Amino acid sequence: MNIFEHHKKEVALILDVGNGSIGVAVALLSSQETPMIIASIRDLVLFDERPTGDKLQTIILEKINQSIPYILERAFHHPYFKNNSKHIEKILCVLSSPWFISKGKTIIVSQDKTFVITERFLEDILAKEMSAFSAEVTTDSKNSAEYVSDLEVVEKSIIGNKINGYVLDSALNQHTNHFEVSLYMSQAEKKFINGLSHIVSVYTHRGVADMTFHTFPLIVFSCVRDMFPGVSDYLHLDIAGEITDIAWVSGTMIKKNISFPSGKNLLIRQIAKHLHVPSEVARSFFHLYMDKRAEPSTEREIDAAIADAEKEWNIYIQDALSSLSEGGTIAGLPIKIFITAYPQTAEIFMQFLKKETIDETAEWRRSLSVTYIGPDILSKLCVYDAHETFDAFLSLEATFLSKFV
Repeated sequence: MNIFEHHKKEVALILDVGNGSIGVAVALLSSQETPMIIASIRDLVLFDERPTGDKLQTIILEKINQSIPYILERAFHHPYFKNNSKHIEKILCVLSSPWFISKGKTIIVSQDKTFVITERFLEDILAKEMSAFSAEVTTDSKNSAEYVSDLEVVEKSIIGNKINGYVLDSALNQHTNHFEVSLYMSQAEKKFINGLSHIVSVYTHRGVADMTFHTFPLIVFSCVRDMFPGVSDYLHLDIAGEITDIAWVSGTMIKKNISFPSGKNLLIRQIAKHLHVPSEVARSFFHLYMDKRAEPSTEREIDAAIADAEKEWNIYIQDALSSLSEGGTIAGLPIKIFITAYPQTAEIFMQFLKKETIDETAEWRRSLSVTYIGPDILSKLCVYDAHETFDAFLSLEATFLSKFV
C-alpha cells in the first residue's frame, strides 16, 4: 500500500529569498501530519567583494529561475504523484534582508466606556499605521524618491492582542475599555516582487493572487511563539550570507529590527585573503576545515582568518546592539538569543557571541542563553524525504505554512 494514499495533501512550493543564498522546496502539507519536504535545494551566492544591490538582485533572480524547474521536476517524480495531480496549491515566498523594510508597533486604546473590537475597528488601526509607516519611509533622507515610489505592502499583520492585560489569540467582538494590539508591517520593491512573481508563474501557471509573500522575521516570530511559549523577550539573530539581521521581540510584538552588512561570507572572504585564493576555493577549504580534514598549515591560516572575521563582526554587532538599546544600555537588552544560520557556521558565530570582551557588550555577553534553531529542534516539526538535506530556513517556512492547511 502506498503510504501517501491515506488522504490527499496540499502541495506547496516554498521560496527562501536570502542575500547569500536562495532555497527552493516542494512540501506536502496536511492538517493531520507533520509537513514533509520531498525536494529541496540551497543554492549559495558568493562574490569576491560585497555586491551592489542591483547585482545581487540580478543573481538572486537568476538562481531562482534555474532552481524552480529543477526542484519541480525532482518533486514530481515522488511516489505521491503516482495517484495525485502534479499541481502546486500553495506558494510561499519568504524575503530576508535586504529585500524588505519593516516596522513593529503596539497601539493602546483606553477609554472610560466599554467599546467593542470590530473588524472595521481593527482595519482602521491597520490602515492608519500603515499610512504612517509609509510616510515615515518617504521622509527618511536615506531613501531615494525612486525607491519609495516602487514600494508595495508585503505584510500588515496583527501579531498580538491584549484585552485588559490578558493575551488573546483573537480580540474580535470582545468588549473592553483597554485594548493593546501589536502590529507588524513590511514593504518591498515592486520591481523585485514582480520579478519573483513572474518566474514563479512561468513554472507553476499560478497568478500573483495565488502567491503569499512574507518576511523571515515574521516567520521566525510565529514559529518561536509556538515552539517556546514561555519565552516572550528575546533577540533573534539571522546570520545569512551577506547580512546579519537582529529582531528584538518583546511581549507580543517585534519591537525593532536592525541589520548590518556582515555574515557567513565574511568568513569566506577572510579565508580567501589569508590563503590568497578565490572565494570559491576558500569555501572548499572552509568545508575541509570544519570537517577537520584540512592540512595543519591551512588550518592555522583559517584559524587566523576566523579571528580576523570575529573582530570585524564584533564591531558591527556592538554598533547594532547600541542602536537597538535606544539610548539605554546594552546590558538591558534581552539575554535570550535565538540564532538561525547555516549549519556549518552556526557554532562559530555562537562562539563569537559568547566570547568575553572588555567593551560595552561584556556584561550582556556573560549572561547570554543562546539557542540555535537547527535540526535538534526542527526535526520534530518538519520531516524530509529520503536523500534530502536538512535546511533550517525551509523547515521553519514549511512549519509556518502548515499552520494554514
